[in-house]
Amino acid sequence: MNLHNTKIRHHGYRRYRRVYRQQKDTTDTADTTLIHSGSSVGSLKGNTTIVAGGTYTQTGSTVAAHQGNVDIHAKAVNISAAQNHYANEHKHTFEQKGITVAVNVPVVNAVQGAIGTAQAAGKIGQSKNDRVNAMAAANAAWDGYRSVGALSDIAKDPKAALSQDVSVSITYGQQKNTQQTQVQGHQAQASQVIGGGTVNISATGGGKDSDINIIGADIAGKQGTHLQADNQVNLLAAGQEHSEHSQNKSTGFNAGVAVSYGQSGMAFGFTAGGNYGKGHGNGDETTWRHSQVGDAGSRTTIHSGGATNIKGAQVIGKGVGIDAAELNIESLQNTAQYNSKQQNISGQITVGYGASGSANYSQSKMNADYAAVSQQSGILAGDDGYQINIKGHTDLKGGLITSTAQAEAEGKNRFSTGTLSHSDIANHAEYKGESFGIGGSATVGGSNLGQGSSNSTPGLMTAGQSNSAGKTIGYGSDSGSQSSSTKSGINTQNIIITDEAGQQQRSGKTAAETIVAVKTDITTDNHANTQAT
Repeated sequence: MNLHNTKIRHHGYRRYRRVYRQQKDTTDTADTTLIHSGSSVGSLKGNTTIVAGGTYTQTGSTVAAHQGNVDIHAKAVNISAAQNHYANEHKHTFEQKGITVAVNVPVVNAVQGAIGTAQAAGKIGQSKNDRVNAMAAANAAWDGYRSVGALSDIAKDPKAALSQDVSVSITYGQQKNTQQTQVQGHQAQASQVIGGGTVNISATGGGKDSDINIIGADIAGKQGTHLQADNQVNLLAAGQEHSEHSQNKSTGFNAGVAVSYGQSGMAFGFTAGGNYGKGHGNGDETTWRHSQVGDAGSRTTIHSGGATNIKGAQVIGKGVGIDAAELNIESLQNTAQYNSKQQNISGQITVGYGASGSANYSQSKMNADYAAVSQQSGILAGDDGYQINIKGHTDLKGGLITSTAQAEAEGKNRFSTGTLSHSDIANHAEYKGESFGIGGSATVGGSNLGQGSSNSTPGLMTAGQSNSAGKTIGYGSDSGSQSSSTKSGINTQNIIITDEAGQQQRSGKTAAETIVAVKTDITTDNHANTQAT
């Protein structure tokens, strides 16, 4: 418990106050982190070959042959990112409670003021700094002037001076504030398969179980990158999440009594008040660690007996060749949502000969939402173009198949599919915030003197005052939004849809109409500047 003595100067008098106060301030923090240490397997000068009779699994690690070839063969291949996790919890609590005792005796205060002035005058000139001495002299002179004035008033009319109000007040109050924050999430730690020569990955011998799954990984051979699966080739992104949640709460109250005795007799007053507040903030974010297959300086090929799915990934190469039963390309959006709300209410009432009260309420809230493609999924070929043959259906959701302008000009691009569908992805960012506040006060049969007079007692009411009331209301809001589209497209005129009847049935458009609609002018050369429009 802390004991505080304070002196308050007010209109030439001194008022003494003693405060008994207890404070408690605590902070609790807990951190949890899980970080993977990736393994590495490889050869500095030769080849790296891995053969598994069942499933080959690689997580958050690297397989390399810096000057040779990498060959991975199994019935099924899973190469994925590891997930590093983190969490933090923080809680802060502040508590305070105490009693304040104040005594005001104007006559005694005036005498003590004069004594204090005399003592201060005796110390003038003790400083080695002339400016400090000059300031002390000026302060002493001003205090002396006020003290002489107060003593003069007493000398002129001792009876009136003795009749000035003597007051005592006792007030108790307490306050507690708490704030708690939780942060958690996970981030992808990518896998890599890197070759200075070629990288060859195959999943065969398992029928429909022979898939190649590349999730949040980079696969690249300087001299060529080749994937082959009896069933599906899935090139996917690894999800990453981050969330923050906070809560706060505050409560407090005060209550006190004041007694004053003077020429008008005895007066008694009571005051009480309280406050309450609470709020929260919640934010959630999802991002993607995309996969990348191929090297821009060499040829990349994919052969799948089933579908080739490119969702949150890019296939790159100087030339790209794909043979598959189906082809699905989809771009993924990063998303974020945030919402917060805060409410506070407080009130105070004072009762004496009359009554007065005040109350305030405020509220604010914020909402934000974001969804946008940060990296467009697709096939990005260089000057050797792309040669793609899909037996069944091709679906593009914000997906792109393109090459350099030179490859298209030289007729190196070819895209053939049974049927084709395409759609764009709508991106958006929007927010809205608003706040509201109202406050009011009222006085009935008196006015709250507070500390407006040197001989008044906080919390007392005087009779004969007029009634009054007032209120204030405030409101404000702000909002905004932006939007764009990630468009699907194929940049070649050499598009062949082999199942014209199926195309008409699926889309309601002819093959020729579909080809015109999907055509884009975006090339590998300008792709970085045109992902979203």
